[in-house]
Amino acid sequence: MQFRVLQADDAEALMRFEVSNRHWFERFIEARGDAFYAPDSIREHIDACLSEYARQQTYPTVIIDQGAILARVNLRQVDWSSRQARLGYRVAQAAAGRGVASFGVAAMIRRAREEWRLSALEAFASLENPASQRVLEKQGFDVTDRHPGMARVGDRRIDCLGYRLALSAR
Repeated sequence: MQFRVLQADDAEALMRFEVSNRHWFERFIEARGDAFYAPDSIREHIDACLSEYARQQTYPTVIIDQGAILARVNLRQVDWSSRQARLGYRVAQAAAGRGVASFGVAAMIRRAREEWRLSALEAFASLENPASQRVLEKQGFDVTDRHPGMARVGDRRIDCLGYRLALSAR
């Protein structure tokens, strides 16, 4: 597996990843809406991610194996005054349970600490997604709070757990 920054020429692979896993993702996280899945929208999404990356506001990465995107792992909402960011990830259904999320989260933690010199990461996981909770907990994140009705999945609101990882203490 290869962990690397999202690239402009990833549009076709990202489209396949997002479209083929849409229903899988939407079982656990908020839907992106139909407009997101158009080729021009995917390209615009990548361009926006890369623009934010150039301004050090986000760190968008993909995990690739044999040319296929298996997962995305991102740092978003980078706050340089507090040196903190929010971690998010999504793994293809075919790659679930194979350690891909753990691999990606561990790699992102290293990048956050060593390249960006961040002091802490926060993340959220649905109470209905114990696999995602396990990934965060295995990487040393601690549960900080519970957020009732934080996300909309389908036609219902779901509770999420907030997590935090202090990077300077590791």
